[in-house]
Amino acid sequence: MDVLLFGETEEKAALIADYGKDVIQLEQRMAELAAADAARTKKHHERHAAAPEH
Repeated sequence: MDVLLFGETEEKAALIADYGKDVIQLEQRMAELAAADAARTKKHHERHAAAPEH
């Protein structure tokens, strides 16, 4: 936080760029998890839709 308040412009830019990279990595991981969850849900629904009713 001190860098944002008292740091040089170059330091602030580097800090923000680092946070940006972290945000991109988190977004990618969240997308991967969402895709895996969607695939599991689809597979679950397909399995239960194909099962005969009693």
